[in-house]
Amino acid sequence: MRGTLLIGAAFSAALLAFAAPASASLIASYNFNEVSGSIAHPTVGAIDGTLVGDASFVGGGVQGNAVSMTADGNGLVDFGTSLMPSNPFSVQIWVNTTSGSGAPLSYHTATVVAGFILGIGDIGDGCGGTAGTVSFYVAYPCSGHSVTAVNDGEWHQLVGVFTGSQTLVYVDGTLETGSPGGNPLNAAPANTVFSAGGVTVAGVPKASYNGLLDNLQLYDHALSGTEVLELYNSQVPVPATLSLIGAGLLALGLKRRA
Repeated sequence: MRGTLLIGAAFSAALLAFAAPASASLIASYNFNEVSGSIAHPTVGAIDGTLVGDASFVGGGVQGNAVSMTADGNGLVDFGTSLMPSNPFSVQIWVNTTSGSGAPLSYHTATVVAGFILGIGDIGDGCGGTAGTVSFYVAYPCSGHSVTAVNDGEWHQLVGVFTGSQTLVYVDGTLETGSPGGNPLNAAPANTVFSAGGVTVAGVPKASYNGLLDNLQLYDHALSGTEVLELYNSQVPVPATLSLIGAGLLALGLKRRA
């Protein structure tokens, strides 16, 4: 009976809000669980995001809702110019797309070698890459591109880590590629916007991504491989059938215990 309770609790725990690794400082987090409106409120931090263009809150996220957007509709989430990375830093975003290219997350002004882009495919940032593969641009050299392609219409966790001299790319909790070192974190222009789904062009946020985004996090810390995997395991979507089984087992265990 105790085993039944533990199994049910384990399944149910997977549905709860994720926790940050204890050794890292989480300075901004957004779960995009709003059901309407145009403001994404932070779960950690104080800066709101504004949904622009055709960006909207929809169901079917990693844990709750998500943001849907298209590049053609100029869809993105604009967090303004105050949310910026430190040295070192890490960023996470979950993506669900069938597009071979785009910028799920950036703090970058086009033509200026500064800031960062967590990108998919060849988006003209000098990283190149085949359709659906992931790179992390923090000046040069680029991180290189992941082996895993993420444009399969399924949810994938993307994490970019900047150690102070290297950029590393993780997909679904696994380190896939990294730079040989020497990357500077150059200061971006003052009008550069931190955005989910786009980049800054001539002082204006411009959409670059087509699909769903969820669970954005910014850390003032270079996450370790263990920490990235912890994040993945705490957020990975639980199949609906397993969720129902877990809830049923938990209810049955509690009933029998009573």
